[in-house]
Amino acid sequence: MTLKQFERSVATFLEELPEVYARRISNLSVQVEDIPSPEILAEVGFADPLELLGYYTGTPLHERGHDSVDLPDIILLFRKPILAEAHAADVAVERVILETLLHELAHHFGFSEDDMERVEQDWAERHGC
Repeated sequence: MTLKQFERSVATFLEELPEVYARRISNLSVQVEDIPSPEILAEVGFADPLELLGYYTGTPLHERGHDSVDLPDIILLFRKPILAEAHAADVAVERVILETLLHELAHHFGFSEDDMERVEQDWAERHGC
């Protein structure tokens, strides 16, 4: 999958977010990079850049107060690790993109791990991937 196709898939999934979530990501930047930087790998404790599929940086919505700074939160999706994971798991690339994007969005929304699993499963079923 080319970078352009990958980015198109990400954009499509973002456009299809339910309104209850879509209206809460106005100050969120979703970006695609080929692999994570050495700094991000060190921060999360991974040595192999193909181990990390996505990364969220920012302040989850439930932790913000009235004095929060309005810098955009950032979600990074790492194309090469996602492609490798899809190949290794023998699943559609779109499924891994969706699961990774939803997982990182869940961090933004402050969801628990159980909430994340339910949301990921629901969206995967809705998208047939």
